[in-house]
Amino acid sequence: MAGPAPTILVFGEQDGSDSGPVCSTQPTKVDVATIKTNLKSAMENVKCMVNAMQGAVEGLSVTYVDIGIAISADGSVGILGPGSGSIPAATLTVRLQSHKSLPF
Repeated sequence: MAGPAPTILVFGEQDGSDSGPVCSTQPTKVDVATIKTNLKSAMENVKCMVNAMQGAVEGLSVTYVDIGIAISADGSVGILGPGSGSIPAATLTVRLQSHKSLPF
């Protein structure tokens, strides 16, 4: 018999509420598979954005792109921009490095 699905404790707001974010001082158990699925989707969107920048400025190249990722207590994942003014439930900074120079 398989054990329970793996979970991770996340502190912060639950974005999925119809009445707005619900702040929780207690950690919420979030299914790791949910976070994994949402992270994969967010990273696919980041890939689309980076690919859209290729060729935007001639003669310049970038070797890496840093992005901030927020994980809410309901397992949703979002990309943080500068000056977002939000306090995420959890953040990750991810450095994406290109194997080739991107022309921007």
